[in-house]
Amino acid sequence: MRIFPLVLSGLIVAGAPLPALAAQAPRLDTVAGPGRPGRLADALLALAAQADVNIAFDATLVGDRRTRGFAGPTTLHRALDALLDGSGLTYVLAPNGVVKVLAVPPPRASAPKPLPVAPAVEPSTLIEPIAVVGYRVGLDQAEARARRYDGMVQVITADAVGKLPDSNIADALERLPSVYRISDQGEGRYLSLRGLSQVLDTVTFNGVTIAASDTDGRSGRAAPLDVLSASAISEVEIHNVITPDRDAGAIGGLIDVRTPTAHDFAGRVASVTAEIGAVDNGGGRDIHAVGGAFADTFGPGGAFGVYLAGEHWVREYFSPFYDTAEIVPSDKGLYPDRILVGASMGRRERNSLTGSLDWRGEGRNAAWLRMFAANYTDEELRPEFMFYRRGALATDGGDTFSWRGLRVRTETRRERQDRPVRQYVLGGRWAWNDDWTVEGSVNRTTARELNPYLDYYETLGDMDPLPGAPDIGQFRIVDGVSIPRAMTAPDGRSVFDASLQNLFRIRRISSTVREDITTQQIDLTRREMAVAGMPVLLRTGLKRLSRIKSVADADNRFNFTGAATLADPTLTGWISRYGQADAIVPGLDFPFPDPAGFEALFDRRPDLFTFDAAASRENSVEDRYRIRETIWAGYLMGEVAVTPALRVTLGARVERTRVDAIANAFVADITGAAAGLPFGRADILPTSGGRGYVNFAPALLAKWDAGGAWVLRASSTQTFARPDYVDLAPIARLSVSVATDLRTGESVLSGVNEIGNPQLRAIESRNWDVSAQYHLPRRLGWISAAGFYKALDGLPFEVQESRPGETFGGARFDQYVAVTKSNVGHGHVAGVELSLRYDFRDAPAPFDGFGVLANAAFLDSQVSAPGRAPRRLADQAKALYAAQLYYERGRFQARLGYAYQGRAPRNDQWSDPTGLNYRQPISRLDLKILVDLPNAWRVTLAGANLTNEPYRTDRSTEPYLTGSGPGYELYGREYRLGLTRRW
Repeated sequence: MRIFPLVLSGLIVAGAPLPALAAQAPRLDTVAGPGRPGRLADALLALAAQADVNIAFDATLVGDRRTRGFAGPTTLHRALDALLDGSGLTYVLAPNGVVKVLAVPPPRASAPKPLPVAPAVEPSTLIEPIAVVGYRVGLDQAEARARRYDGMVQVITADAVGKLPDSNIADALERLPSVYRISDQGEGRYLSLRGLSQVLDTVTFNGVTIAASDTDGRSGRAAPLDVLSASAISEVEIHNVITPDRDAGAIGGLIDVRTPTAHDFAGRVASVTAEIGAVDNGGGRDIHAVGGAFADTFGPGGAFGVYLAGEHWVREYFSPFYDTAEIVPSDKGLYPDRILVGASMGRRERNSLTGSLDWRGEGRNAAWLRMFAANYTDEELRPEFMFYRRGALATDGGDTFSWRGLRVRTETRRERQDRPVRQYVLGGRWAWNDDWTVEGSVNRTTARELNPYLDYYETLGDMDPLPGAPDIGQFRIVDGVSIPRAMTAPDGRSVFDASLQNLFRIRRISSTVREDITTQQIDLTRREMAVAGMPVLLRTGLKRLSRIKSVADADNRFNFTGAATLADPTLTGWISRYGQADAIVPGLDFPFPDPAGFEALFDRRPDLFTFDAAASRENSVEDRYRIRETIWAGYLMGEVAVTPALRVTLGARVERTRVDAIANAFVADITGAAAGLPFGRADILPTSGGRGYVNFAPALLAKWDAGGAWVLRASSTQTFARPDYVDLAPIARLSVSVATDLRTGESVLSGVNEIGNPQLRAIESRNWDVSAQYHLPRRLGWISAAGFYKALDGLPFEVQESRPGETFGGARFDQYVAVTKSNVGHGHVAGVELSLRYDFRDAPAPFDGFGVLANAAFLDSQVSAPGRAPRRLADQAKALYAAQLYYERGRFQARLGYAYQGRAPRNDQWSDPTGLNYRQPISRLDLKILVDLPNAWRVTLAGANLTNEPYRTDRSTEPYLTGSGPGYELYGREYRLGLTRRW
């Protein structure tokens, strides 16, 4: 599915330490500690992770030296002095921020010469950094990073991503606690955090808001993560507890993706990686990728740095699917009213470039220019064969049923989707003394979803039995799937005969979705301030964000008026099979239209097609809008060291939002004497609206960390999430009727208007979180437990509002009903998260190379609105499990990853009815093996989705009725072989 370990793991194994924070994040001045006695090399790596610095040393020089450790909390310099005391080694801090461990230089001749402990090396000599090759080191650093934060944060490093075959960021994060992965064609696209919809999450790139590359113009605020490669990253953080210095508009959580800079490495590094593979579905589909990275510092003292990484990734796919979107209730149970079978065949391509140019000056002074560009393209051919019931349903309540007659419809969808994303960030940090630091940045992000074509080619055919003849549509249910039995028309033709399929329609859709974001942000930090004898770190900042979201859609429909069928010899090209023997409905062989044949007929005989103007206008309006959103945010927070172990963070964030939206209304119907109305049927009317609102987000966090085994956290915060664009846009469908009042004889104008609501306010959440983590002795791992509760208010639900005397479209209605969204919902979501890591370091060789990382989350929720029964949130599984078994020894590494997602309600918005439609439990097993060869070569072998469990939904507890969207789909197993060269 993509190249691995492109690029970061190749750079790391080339000899660079794992990347630290991106350039704009300052290093820690204090270290919680303690540094335990033991091997010096282990202690230096642990200190590097804890203090978030790069410590470079020669493994041969350090050897098996041991250290007495250090007591904490303390400063970084004192920690280094204590660790190196008596070792015969010293250290220097290079201008680029890297700590270099060196041998103590030989004394002058006049001084007594001590016995040498190690070969003498001049301090100016460049020492090659230790080669960090293990997944364990990545886990160590991720844990040390997470331990720094007062709130609950989950961190995954580049090494952890590169050790499993992850296509993108969503796949890599699936194995973290309370993360529910929402996939498309077997690839992760969205993440639901802590049981909340993806539109309630926020995604940032290097701490800066990134625009959402939409999908079909309907994903709104949800940021698809499949455009973000899992290759050129340094780490990803999920902030489950939001502190005031971060955007408060994230109820589920904030996902921050970080990329490397040249100063994250101790010298010039480069890598090139290539990968080939195949998917076993559809006779084997191609996977190939190539990429590389380069990092170097230059200028006086290496103050300047440049980093570049690029990727070209291609994945072909084939997935058969089955769907029963409609149901028929009967006294014998629920049975399908429509059955759909088909397949998705396509090719996805991602090209990305990540770059940074940065400068590190004296102390904390720094400046940076960052760039990210990605183009994600998906071309798909999707043939579908549909059975519709005509007439009565017959069943004995068992696993067979029949329809008296049936309609057979075929549809071939041909689509191209381009999703380019661009981000440019210019920032800097200046410390004018040891106490004050100011940091600022300007960001410009653009994201597009361009559909140059989304075309549908449709046919129809009806089959009705003769009087007294048996039912035509006969089905047998096997494992929830309705298998067609012998179906023949009265003239003896099979339902799968192409001559039964009459050409019906061509739909040509094109759309352009745009999101443009500009942000300016400035932060001020005051360090080492004493209040009542306690050290206080004070932070304040201001941010402005301007966002424009627009969707322009054109849907043109051409109805066929001739008499051609798919078997017509003049129609060049119809397809007898849709790819391969169906794995869901055995033996299925159906015809479907070839787009080329339809287009050739359209070009040759355009007179046989009639443009459906009314339907085209209505469908073009329903996905067209423009929203401008301006946000001003400010925060103030203080971190108080009550004791050396107890730190309390107190602060608040205020965000003011202004929304202005424009769209259109379609006049769908006018009945009665409509003389005098300022509009007519099928007219398009402009609509608009907006509002401003303010959200206040206070926060109180406490963390107890004495540097020992236990870390305890508790917090009370408030967050919010702005309404989704599709709910805000005032897109409307108006139905009008004119009647006479029998009592007065006057005309009464009535209207029913289905319309979006730009007056919606933000959804608010009050959050309580607690956690405890115990670190096992001798760095063998940890055990943690966390609990959370979120009280939700202002969820948008659909309501009907009666507004007599309302004026719309220039007409004053005597009776007016608006069917719209309103902030009437409330509820809660709660959960418990458990995680464990254990390394078998103390086991005898070769078993000391094993380790295990596992987590589990148990979630529950209840939401309701006036007049509606309480229910669970969508995409919330009550149980989520993940586990990885890893092994590393010498030049060999292997990792086996397992992820399980329990049953969850399925719908696109939490405010829509679920329709008894649930995602069934699904699990995934992935394996990756890495072997390091001489001369800096690495070979990887990977297998993804080895369980190949079907994606499946169901509509009820009935054992023979699947759901929709789709109800049943198979993606196939993937196998990949990769080769990396490092310098």
